[in-house]
Amino acid sequence: MENINVEGAAEKPVAQPVVDNGEDLLLAQIDAFREKATQLQQLIAQKERKAAELEALVREKEAINVKLQEELSRKQQEADSLVADVETQVDRMMQVVKNNMDQLEIDIKGQVSDNQESYETHNRNLQDTLKNVSDGLDNIQNELSEKTHSESVHLYRLIQDLLKEHDNSEEQATKAIEHYSSLKKLSVVVIVLLVLTMGVSIASLILSIGLF
Repeated sequence: MENINVEGAAEKPVAQPVVDNGEDLLLAQIDAFREKATQLQQLIAQKERKAAELEALVREKEAINVKLQEELSRKQQEADSLVADVETQVDRMMQVVKNNMDQLEIDIKGQVSDNQESYETHNRNLQDTLKNVSDGLDNIQNELSEKTHSESVHLYRLIQDLLKEHDNSEEQATKAIEHYSSLKKLSVVVIVLLVLTMGVSIASLILSIGLF
């Protein structure tokens, strides 16, 4: 068997293992994708919570608005009822005044020529009737003022409380307050007209019986 002399021969280099960087890069990209997906999921969850909070706030505001609308409608109905009640009282008082004045005029014209005592009696009756009418007007005016003031204060406080929860209701509240203000003005005008009518009737009666 032939011996091979390997002395002085060049040694062959040892082959190094080849590292596959493509697999590591793919894993890194997958990890990055997972991290971004997690962040996106968290962001979506956060947006959903915000949307739920906004939806709850909208429902709360809508409930407040419905409550305000119902309260304003109720107060408007009460105000309309109050106006109708006042008009009824004024009409009734006007009818009473007219009936009393007509009856007094008939009685005075029929009996004033009899004697001075009869005239003085009817004059006292006239004064008593006028006093009763005046007292009745004062009572109506006082009752109307108390009702109007009480309703206005109650409505004003209610509106102030509700406006703290719902800023967009200012216009409706202002209309309600103006409605009550117009009610006050209407009441004053009605009372003034009633007093003027009574004054004209009295003046006509006095002129008709020839006191002046």
